[in-house]
Amino acid sequence: RAGRWAAAMMDMIAVTDAQKVGLMLVGCGALFLALGSLLLFDRALLTIGNLLFLSGFPFLSGPWATLAFFSPIPLNLDFSGPWWHRARAAGCFWLGFILVLARWTLVGMLVEVVGIVLLFARFAKPLVRIGQSIPVLGSLLQLPGVVWLVNIIDDEAGRARPKV
Repeated sequence: RAGRWAAAMMDMIAVTDAQKVGLMLVGCGALFLALGSLLLFDRALLTIGNLLFLSGFPFLSGPWATLAFFSPIPLNLDFSGPWWHRARAAGCFWLGFILVLARWTLVGMLVEVVGIVLLFARFAKPLVRIGQSIPVLGSLLQLPGVVWLVNIIDDEAGRARPKV
């Protein structure tokens, strides 16, 4: 049943072969990160997960968009906007990545998770809205604690958005 749903979603959205490879790499990276966390922060699994996760992003969004997303400074050198929030998020992510490589796995993963939450905060509310339409997941995502957490994350992302 889930396979048919995924195939129907892929038919509705035009996905290139490169994006499919990127999605597979990001998914495998997330799997290795989850396994590394479950197995008491195994350094090898976390490193493989980080590398797969990072190598999948250029396939999904393109190399320049990936560089702009994970760069601590704006690539167009326009410092007028809220670039400090992006720098803080990217800095946390890269510092966590380096700490995992330096065998400080617990501290590195905590710092990296903070960076990931800050980087992806602006996508939280739309993703939760999409997830609420999925039968079993939707009832879990409508729990008061989850809604409260998503609102806090969205408020943090709101401070980082430019005022238009």
